[in-house]
Amino acid sequence: MGGNQLLKRSLKIAIVVLTIALGLTVFSFKGSVAIDNNQELVGQSNMSDQEKTPELELQKSDNSVPEEFNNHNQKSLENSSAQPTASAINSEEPRAEARVNKAKPEKVNTSNELESTVTNVAKPLSDADFVINVNNGRFKCGDKSNKVFSVLGNDYQYAEAISCEYEGLDKTYSYNGIDVYTYPEGDADYVNEVIISRDIFATERGIKVGMSKAAVIEKYGSNFREIGKQIAYSTGSGTLSFSIKNEVVSSISYAK
Repeated sequence: MGGNQLLKRSLKIAIVVLTIALGLTVFSFKGSVAIDNNQELVGQSNMSDQEKTPELELQKSDNSVPEEFNNHNQKSLENSSAQPTASAINSEEPRAEARVNKAKPEKVNTSNELESTVTNVAKPLSDADFVINVNNGRFKCGDKSNKVFSVLGNDYQYAEAISCEYEGLDKTYSYNGIDVYTYPEGDADYVNEVIISRDIFATERGIKVGMSKAAVIEKYGSNFREIGKQIAYSTGSGTLSFSIKNEVVSSISYAK
């Protein structure tokens, strides 16, 4: 009996020891698992911190500017504030030029320029424009036929016809390049019209047969009437006409 009890006690003690040992084993296993889990978590957190660190360093590097660069920028700003930019200089140049232009006095025409300006403007016709200058002599419409003979001479061809407007004869005296037409009034004949057909005679303003229509307009102006192929300038003293053919003067007529 005593041996059995001892055996039972021994078994109980063994069971208790085994139970304790098993418990310790389980506890140590759980502890090791927990430690491994904690280490894994710590490792992951360290990895995430390492991944974030370059980004933070990159941001810091972007935001941080080297001191040398800051000094260079500061000097550039000082230079730009001290010296005007090219655009500012360009914008100032026209203003300065405008001020200079305003300061320049206007050009004053000299006497020669004024004379040339005046001569280019056609003057109105006067009595002098109806005077025929031939052979250093002068006559005009309305003069007696005796005045014509004294200037042109007696070397002419003569023609006459009964006058339709006056009592008597209308007469024609044809010289070389100039024809003189007269009308009767009382005991005398008076010049009614003169036609020049050669370039040996010129008007008071220097126009001759063979010159251009443009030259006539330059000398006498554009205030004329066109009658067929003629351009006519009229005043109270009479009418001065230029017959035009192919834009060239073919004859010149003075009429009362």
